Amino acid sequence: MDRFKEALKKLGARDRDLFVRDAIYHLVDRFVQMCTPSFEYPRSDAPETIVFAGGLPVGLRDPSPKFPEWWGDVTGKGEKKVVFVAQGTVSMDPNDLIIPTMLAFKERSDVIVVVALGKKGYVEIRHPYYSYEC
Repeated sequence: MDRFKEALKKLGARDRDLFVRDAIYHLVDRFVQMCTPSFEYPRSDAPETIVFAGGLPVGLRDPSPKFPEWWGDVTGKGEKKVVFVAQGTVSMDPNDLIIPTMLAFKERSDVIVVVALGKKGYVEIRHPYYSYEC
């Protein structure tokens, strides 16, 4: 939190006692959230700076995306449960959430863990139980 306040001060922002995860909503004139309000947890204290833009129109997506060869394992006929885990907005250390999740399910042949890293080629995440990458 000290580094966060130092960064704000360095940028000339006035000191406000904000929770670090709420700062992005309070320190801007407008925050455009790319989803509908129903996708977000309802908050009675949500600032007026948040506006919802909805999802992307279907026409803007590639009509024939190239999926990795292992994608069929994820989209199978429901034979396996899919656990999705992502990390990286505030804490980017995969040992905080990603690796523990992978280890928790390593013995479960009925579960596929899908990890979104937000950074292509993040090879440090490789684990002997999971070897797919895209």
